[in-house]
Amino acid sequence: MEPTPTPPLYEAAPARPQFLTILCILTFLSCAWGVYDSIVSYASADTVATVAQDALDEASSRVQGREGTDIAERIIGSVQGGLSADNIRKLSISKLVYNLLTLIGAILMFNLRRIGFYSYLGGVLAGFLLPIILIGGLVGVASSLSVFFSIIFAVLYGTQLKYMR
Repeated sequence: MEPTPTPPLYEAAPARPQFLTILCILTFLSCAWGVYDSIVSYASADTVATVAQDALDEASSRVQGREGTDIAERIIGSVQGGLSADNIRKLSISKLVYNLLTLIGAILMFNLRRIGFYSYLGGVLAGFLLPIILIGGLVGVASSLSVFFSIIFAVLYGTQLKYMR
């Protein structure tokens, strides 16, 4: 008579695919940098606004009086209006929200939790919409385009949903 095998005391967690691990680690690094950068940008918004205004003033003076510079002057004027210290703080807050939501999503997906994918998508959506809502104009739209790679990552994460519970 053969002994019956004893059941394991616990079930082993399913293995995380290497591709999902790499995606999560890249997201961790990106979000850590993004959180740091948004905090620094918020804290130094006055300085950043002053430097940006000086650079735009110089660019504006260089293009004035030249032939065919109407478009350049309009773009510079639009950007000048959007780069106030208050707007830089708003962009920093929206960037912080975006990075925290995507970081939480990546942590959950790293632990094979499907809800993390939806948190990540919420972060990407916030990263796209918040700058447009809070700032608007050319600066808001340009800031929204920074989520381009996150959209690619969302598609890549979507291919890994079958491994999550």
